[in-house]
Formats: sequence, C-alpha cells, structure tokens
Amino acid sequence: MTDLAGELRAVLLTRLRECEAFSKGVAGAIADQERDEYPFAWVAVTQSVERPELLATVHVWVREGHAAAVQLVQAAQAALSDAPSIKNASIASWSLSHSEFRYDNDHEAQHGIARFLAEFVDCPDSGSTPDQPS
Repeated sequence: MTDLAGELRAVLLTRLRECEAFSKGVAGAIADQERDEYPFAWVAVTQSVERPELLATVHVWVREGHAAAVQLVQAAQAALSDAPSIKNASIASWSLSHSEFRYDNDHEAQHGIARFLAEFVDCPDSGSTPDQPS
C-alpha cells in the first residue's frame, strides 16, 4: 500500500497547491518535510494496521497565531473535501477524521492538523508498512 500512500500524497499536495487560500496562507511553502521557516505546511500519509485504509494528515505551522492556523486548516478541509482519484484502487469512503490545534514544542508557532481517512474497496498490497510518519 506504500505505492497508494505516495499516490494519495501527490494528489493531495497538488490540490493544496492549487487552492489559493491555502497556498497563499503558507506563502507557497508546502514542503516535503518539516522546516525551520514559517509559515509552512506538509502532508503525511500513513497506513492503518487494522484495515485497508490510509490516513492523510495535513500539518500547518504558523507564527501568526491560532486564527491563522484555523484559517489554513479550514482551507485544507475545503480543498480536500471531495474524494481524490487514485490509480489502481477504488476509494470507498473519504472523510475528515478530525482536526486539532496546539503550540509546537517551543511554543513559537501554532501547529494545526487536519486528518482525513481513505477507506479502499480493493487494496493491493495491504500488508505493506507506511512510508511516512504522521
């Protein structure tokens, strides 16, 4: 399922980059990994152990405060509200699992999270391990 995780992540990154409210809010800094510069966002996709599903997590970090983090998470939720299309697999269900906000470890930035759940009808290679931490 790691191939599906990578495919899903690529589709989500494209959607977020195309969403003006989201991309503008992070000054275009949608990164492949965490950064030391703010604001920025990144997406991690992990696999559930229990069933053929993937968890997609959009992370945002801002120093402009809680309201800015909320706006970015809401923009991500809007941009990703429709189920993505993935090659070689059928998504049976796509939903927002939850969102949350907290300060980072240094209390320098707000960290917002929007986590989505993709459940698959037919999932090849369901015994694979995730390729990124959440």
